[in-house]
Amino acid sequence: MLERWKCYFNEALNRELPPDHANSRYEIESLNEEVEIPPPTYNEVKEIIHKFRNNKAPGPDNIISDLIKGGGQKLESRIYIG
Repeated sequence: MLERWKCYFNEALNRELPPDHANSRYEIESLNEEVEIPPPTYNEVKEIIHKFRNNKAPGPDNIISDLIKGGGQKLESRIYIG
């Protein structure tokens, strides 16, 4: 089964594109467009915080996820506004 997946992705990701596809004006222009991403909702922020894993090393800010999760609703609100 693993070998079938390997073959499938090898073929899908390493195929030759037609010459007119590589220089497509639409494709080049679409790369320069800025995509507007809406800010996360409060519920999305809350959900992400609750999905943090416990007992993990802190990130570059030296804040451990356990501390953020333990902050409760008050900290969730501050992070959301923030």
